[in-house]
Amino acid sequence: MTKANVTAEQNTNNALMRYKQREKDEQSIRAIMATETGRWFITRLLDATGINAKSFTGNSETFYREGKRAIGINVLRQIESLGLDGLKLKQQAEMEYANQQIEWLTLINQKKDEQ
Repeated sequence: MTKANVTAEQNTNNALMRYKQREKDEQSIRAIMATETGRWFITRLLDATGINAKSFTGNSETFYREGKRAIGINVLRQIESLGLDGLKLKQQAEMEYANQQIEWLTLINQKKDEQ
């Protein structure tokens, strides 16, 4: 076997590995997003990455924040790669997250009113 053949075989194997990894990633993100607790976790993860926050600080902290945002963007792209299903699941997660926060704020305000 020549070096060119080994390289071609390696390229084929690498392509197959990438395909199988994408397939497994899709199955995993679907499984995570299929449950309320999974959607909660993903929403909290996206918040923790600062995906919707300003990252520019004027110093080296910007690089750190941009690195975190890049992770969030990657996760978001994986969800969006599910197509319309991914969009629906993302919106469902956002609504559940917002509703949970509203519920907690309501409880906090009720406690204040009782005092």
